[in-house]
Amino acid sequence: MPQWQIQQPSSLGHALRGQGVAQWKIPVLIDSGAIQVFRGNTQLTLRGEATHVRMYDLVRLLDPLPAAATAALQKAADSSCRDYALVTGTSPYDKEMARLLDARPETIRVKNPLLLDLARFVTALGTSREATHPIRHLLPASHGNEEGHFWLRVGSMNRGIDYGDLVALVASKAIVIDDKMLEPRPTDPKTKAPIPARFIMRGCRIGHQEKFVRKLKEALGNKTPVAAPLHFHLATPIRKPHPGHIEYLAYSFEYFSPTRVKDRRALITAMAGKAFPRIDKKPVPSKFWDDRKVIPDKLHLITDPRKQQGEQTFHSEAKSPLDGRKRKLVRTYRYKYRTLLDSDNRVEVPGQSTKEADRLKAARAQLEKIDFFEEKTGFPVYERYGYTSIDEFMKGWTWVFKPETKSQFVTYNAHRHEYRVIEPIAELQKGKRVKPGEFILNFYPTRPSKRAKPFEALVPDDDRLYRVV
Repeated sequence: MPQWQIQQPSSLGHALRGQGVAQWKIPVLIDSGAIQVFRGNTQLTLRGEATHVRMYDLVRLLDPLPAAATAALQKAADSSCRDYALVTGTSPYDKEMARLLDARPETIRVKNPLLLDLARFVTALGTSREATHPIRHLLPASHGNEEGHFWLRVGSMNRGIDYGDLVALVASKAIVIDDKMLEPRPTDPKTKAPIPARFIMRGCRIGHQEKFVRKLKEALGNKTPVAAPLHFHLATPIRKPHPGHIEYLAYSFEYFSPTRVKDRRALITAMAGKAFPRIDKKPVPSKFWDDRKVIPDKLHLITDPRKQQGEQTFHSEAKSPLDGRKRKLVRTYRYKYRTLLDSDNRVEVPGQSTKEADRLKAARAQLEKIDFFEEKTGFPVYERYGYTSIDEFMKGWTWVFKPETKSQFVTYNAHRHEYRVIEPIAELQKGKRVKPGEFILNFYPTRPSKRAKPFEALVPDDDRLYRVV
């Protein structure tokens, strides 16, 4: 039977949290008689978690729990469970996600600064004062990309978590989810079966890289299923038909080239040639690419010189599932002049050769020697950039060597041109949560009412939209 002696005066609730008892369980255990406190030979009459305990008081947690306590805990899990959300960033996307999750029913967004860290979130949430309800699912939200980066803070890492970081986190066990804080599980009201906890991510295209998602699941303890979007994840406030927030997914139609695409017609041909599949598995109609609000005339417009990229925004139009009326959502055309390395590398070229093939060979050998491709991890860098081999990777960039004249050492870097169309996803198939021709989205009203009700069509079980491992 677990019991411990109080070392300093405090409230009973504080003392129980210090011993790993989940915040929401404390009043249930006290009310059901599963917690006892003794002062000397006298058992105290408890007045909830605010009961004052003194130094040397003995606190006892009955084990096994009385049947009444077990039943009360399960009843609480079934009737009052909540999803817990984590948003650590400060970008416009992060701020909108925070507002959206605050409006989402049965969701608690943690605000305790100590929990704004993935490691603390998955290990200490249960004993935090914010865990006022049983935990159903964990909802981390952050920027992400298809190369396997997720921008969540973990300890001193306040940057994008990449695959290499996950390998280290698997070894350190720093982000293993505390299973005890997820128990007991709420049950499905129809089947009475326990509802498994999920780690449901909100972040652009994280699910695109299956190896990244599987390694993340392993780092989390390999028990809790992870759901991650296969597409861009976007969120925006709306005013009609009701004030609130929507989130939706968008295709990423992308073409990468080591050289600059000649003109608009050449990019249309390249995009059409990729035969990008939509969620119904059919290719994008070729006429889609002819629209100048899809591929504009100024292919290489730079709007952010620091990032060497440009964005041009237009609108995609489809019906809204909220009222059946036409709605416009942002379509983005994005161009980026991508540089591979943050700073040029320096390498010795045998014979001071000026031939590109010799210099490429020297650069490749150096990159392999310093383990740039990290093939032993099972998810090498070339795969993260969308290539199937080192050979394909080397051909996918334009390599620049300086100086062009003979020199024992040369510096090098690589560049490529990235063209992307980000297109909101509309339903194409019957029998789904929204009708064909309607945007697939979630809506959370600012002020719920009989007229303004939450609406959810983005569900992790839809394998067209999410990867679940």
